[in-house]
Amino acid sequence: ETEATLDITAKGQEARNAIKTFFAREDAQTALRAQGIDPLEAMARVDSLTDAEARQFADQIEELPAGGGFFITFLIVVGVIVIILAITDAMGYTNVFTFVR
Repeated sequence: ETEATLDITAKGQEARNAIKTFFAREDAQTALRAQGIDPLEAMARVDSLTDAEARQFADQIEELPAGGGFFITFLIVVGVIVIILAITDAMGYTNVFTFVR
């Protein structure tokens, strides 16, 4: 593997860790539970994201205002979960959305 590939993979893993840290927060877990989503399952599904997807989500999380914006946080958490579920549906791991095949 080339050095660039290793760098991309390392940044993808850093992004996954940042997303998991975000999901470990109490406010994020409350938002997940409010949508009927198990926070532990959400964290486990983060591993199925591609490096690019993980970096994109981590960047969106970093752009959130510090200590505020529960509604924005809630929307991002729900958006991330919906995208993760759609990806896992498309890959055949889950069957949540009937329109994804």
